[in-house]
Amino acid sequence: MADPQEIIDAVFTDESRRQARASGAYSNALELFQGDPERTTEWLSTPLQALANAAPLTLAATDIGAREVEELIGQLQHGIII
Repeated sequence: MADPQEIIDAVFTDESRRQARASGAYSNALELFQGDPERTTEWLSTPLQALANAAPLTLAATDIGAREVEELIGQLQHGIII
């Protein structure tokens, strides 16, 4: 049986990682939208066809999803039409 403290530590570590990914997605999107927090929040919350109809913030909860969001933001920053 696992040590209860190890379980607690794992949960907090996972939550910390999730928050770090969400923060990174927000920061990158904020740059994309030239510092406009309202447009950034709306974009992060809106399901996008380029992300298989998922909202960027939802995808950013996982490592793979966060990479997909970062890639999309990079493409948009470089004028690549999706």
